Amino acid sequence: MTQKLLSLAIGLFLSVSAVGAASPRDSAELTRTFDAYNIASRAGKVDKILSFYPAEYRKDVRRDIAIKENRRAFLLYSRA
Repeated sequence: MTQKLLSLAIGLFLSVSAVGAASPRDSAELTRTFDAYNIASRAGKVDKILSFYPAEYRKDVRRDIAIKENRRAFLLYSRA
């Protein structure tokens, strides 16, 4: 457990460090991506939300959200 937490902390640190090293163009592109995701999420556009995820993940989610309650939960989580 401690080793997992340490690995997670190191990964998070490296991720944050890499974000700080991003060029202004990269930062603007990342901002546009987050904005587009958030707009799709607020509008409840499942297909648009899923377009931001890898194909393998989309396939699994599409199968899971066939159930109405799971679809509702997915949309709630996408807004978090």
